[in-house]
Amino acid sequence: MKTFIVLIPTEDNHDARKQCELIENNKYSLDNETAYNILLEVNKSLGLNEGSKIEVEALTDFMDRVNDEEFNPDLYFISYVHSEMREEMLNSDKIRYIKDVIRRHGAVTCAELEAEASPCISVIGDTSVLVEEFNEDVVNTFTYVNGMEVNSGTLDYDELDVDVIDDIYTLIEEYETEQDKTAKRIED
Repeated sequence: MKTFIVLIPTEDNHDARKQCELIENNKYSLDNETAYNILLEVNKSLGLNEGSKIEVEALTDFMDRVNDEEFNPDLYFISYVHSEMREEMLNSDKIRYIKDVIRRHGAVTCAELEAEASPCISVIGDTSVLVEEFNEDVVNTFTYVNGMEVNSGTLDYDELDVDVIDDIYTLIEEYETEQDKTAKRIED
């Protein structure tokens, strides 16, 4: 759980104090705990549009701003809210997402993604088994002994541990973001 400071400007807003009291100590469940997502939820709670002048900052960022004397408290009423991550996605949902992205954008490798590391299935002594290629229905695995490839194979996504699926999910999210950015650049 994270705490965010909500700054509601007093200028041209006679309801600022009431608005602060309405949201004080509210808890929002989010997929991504960012100040922007909290701002959207606060605006929704107060029936305001996205163009409101309300500001939201993580507690630590706000403390830095105050301690650096960059904050004028005369301009705002101040409240606070909390956020928590929504329940973790089920493994089956993550696998469905991975397969959907690959179906739309094509198979991809860790090398193409410039991943810092390949998802690791196991390490025993000098032997490691890594997932390095992602296809729509299976992953390609490679076994290394002392850094040299000695074997390869395929596994269904359902055969992988939750931690490995989490690692693949993160890589595929980044892949989709890059593919979407590329498509947008091409459109423009």
